[in-house]
Amino acid sequence: MEPTYHAVHTTLTHPAYAGAYVYGRTRKERYLDPGGALRQRSRRLPRDQWEVLIPDHHPGFTDWDTYQANQARIGTNIRPQASQPGTGAVREGGALLQGLASCGTCGRKLAIFYTGPAKCVPNYYCQGSAELVNGRGARHMSAGGQAIDAAVAAAFLAALAPAALDACLQAPGSSKTDMMLPWPSTSARSSRPATRAARARTPLPGRRPGQPAGGPRAGKRMGDRTPRTGRSRS
Repeated sequence: MEPTYHAVHTTLTHPAYAGAYVYGRTRKERYLDPGGALRQRSRRLPRDQWEVLIPDHHPGFTDWDTYQANQARIGTNIRPQASQPGTGAVREGGALLQGLASCGTCGRKLAIFYTGPAKCVPNYYCQGSAELVNGRGARHMSAGGQAIDAAVAAAFLAALAPAALDACLQAPGSSKTDMMLPWPSTSARSSRPATRAARARTPLPGRRPGQPAGGPRAGKRMGDRTPRTGRSRS
């Protein structure tokens, strides 16, 4: 069975995943709907209002500090309200400012659509409050993303320039260390062919001088055969 989004989210956000025992994370509330009927709903409480919280109650998959950091990270994935800080979850696509750029008029996160034959050219726009002007939707802004992404990439590389310079300055030191490793001398390299030739001339035990290395039949296998003289047919 493939895991679902709800199952993974419930597992990662439950305190039992970090080895804690909790009770009273939700509260039942009764209220009257607009029609006057009595209804009941469940409301999730903040952590400081839980009735019972016992960290390290049992062995967990992670420690409590890591669990709290994960909850803060998961919370930032929620799409923020207008004019509120936050980036929301990272979406698919190649735009560099997706989830980061905001509208200067209303503060909403800019939406993105892609154009071009391959649908890879980003465009940033803000739908605004979805108001209609003369029967058409009025956008606060709409701008092509190629020039914007190019400027962002240039600023990013400029910020990394000092670190790249430090890496270049440290590179010669590492190369000098590699050059200090011992290498075979010239005399040792030149003596290797002579050593191999001497070993080839040394007869092995049980082999007559001049006999091929493969035994008496090696000459026949290597092509040292006497041509046959057969009778010619008339």
